[in-house]
Amino acid sequence: MPVVVRATLVRVSTPPSPAPRPASDPATDGRAHRTPTAIDAVAEAYTTRVAELDPIAATAMGLPGYDHLVTDLSPAGHEARADADRAVLRELDGLEPADDVDRVTLAAMRERVGLQLELHEAGEPLASLNNIASPVQELRDVFDIMPTGTVEAWENVAARLNGLPGALEGYTASLAEAASRGNVAAVRQVRVAAEQARELADAGSSFFTTFVQGEAAAAALDDSAACSLVRAELERGAAAAREAYGRLAEFLKTTLAPQAPERNAVGRERYGLFSRTFLGAQVDLDETYAWGLEELERVVAEQEEVARRIAGPGASVEDAVAALDADPARKLVGTDACGPGCRRRPTRRSPR
Repeated sequence: MPVVVRATLVRVSTPPSPAPRPASDPATDGRAHRTPTAIDAVAEAYTTRVAELDPIAATAMGLPGYDHLVTDLSPAGHEARADADRAVLRELDGLEPADDVDRVTLAAMRERVGLQLELHEAGEPLASLNNIASPVQELRDVFDIMPTGTVEAWENVAARLNGLPGALEGYTASLAEAASRGNVAAVRQVRVAAEQARELADAGSSFFTTFVQGEAAAAALDDSAACSLVRAELERGAAAAREAYGRLAEFLKTTLAPQAPERNAVGRERYGLFSRTFLGAQVDLDETYAWGLEELERVVAEQEEVARRIAGPGASVEDAVAALDADPARKLVGTDACGPGCRRRPTRRSPR
């Protein structure tokens, strides 16, 4: 069974304070006036350091002041983030929790940051490449969550676009270093990532082209000389980003793909490490897979039973789907047919 692993690391940050409640609420007694502790200070300083070393993560976390920057994805950049992780764990080792909040913070940071270091020592961040959640996608996707309502916001977009070539150059160097150690993603992942990079490099259809020429930019940028300069920087940045993704696509196709294994499985040791990263807990992999296969068998049996109820004895799931598609009573035409829920505008989620 193929597995997609994600080497991008989730950084720990102290959560925002909850909305204030009445002082008489017993649920907040003892917490409303909590004095920040030494562990709070370490966590806050670490969050700031993470934002400095990983501006893409800072944008995802909603931390202002970093939207114009890109993350250093070179081997040196990964090592700098690992140094920050080692340093914060050393600081935490010398502190005692003052209350339950501290105990949770301490446990969470040791677990998450410790796993980040395990991944680093295993060389996983250097090799991060897949079809959905690796730097190939994240360096493009971050623009979906950046503010775009002001001139300053578009200045940040332009600066980040113009920084993408350096980020992708560092990323390529990391992939090459990982390959020299024998750590390369499965070839099917490399090929899909290369195709995604080629699409982003195409001047006619690239996201970067449509983004800087789209309605959001037009709404925020007027015809003034200052805005004309921003538009010029956006066009220059979009071109630089396309060219950088073109170079990445070529590297993936001609250099990395020939070194990539055909086998999709990553092995028990690597799978176990990423399982802990995703779950926040260590599970028995054999027991979990056995349970998963049993559940799959149960679900398939239930699907087949429902299909027979819909389409008659011996019917398959495909037969049931065809029967439902052919029944006019089972179809909805237009959003008015399904009530107000279908007509509600979706709310765009943003870290802001």
